[in-house]
Amino acid sequence: MTCWDCQDGLGEQRAAAAVCTHCGAAVCPTHAVQRTVQLTAAFGLGGQAPVDTPSRVIRCRICDAAEQDRHLTTHGRSRHATRKN
Repeated sequence: MTCWDCQDGLGEQRAAAAVCTHCGAAVCPTHAVQRTVQLTAAFGLGGQAPVDTPSRVIRCRICDAAEQDRHLTTHGRSRHATRKN
């Protein structure tokens, strides 16, 4: 299986090393983004507790950018906020 993002025909086609957990596209190490996420376990009536061991998520660059935008929007921050140097 080859990387979906390498299929554009403009460069070398690399073997896929992972599958995006969101869209299912096969991605090579160059186009994959690996993140660590904190999972929670449900208990009682709506209670949640963090799981001790963090989990790994692998996404393609497009889905990772969309997830980052969703996270920023959900928490009320503007992606285009001015940055102090």
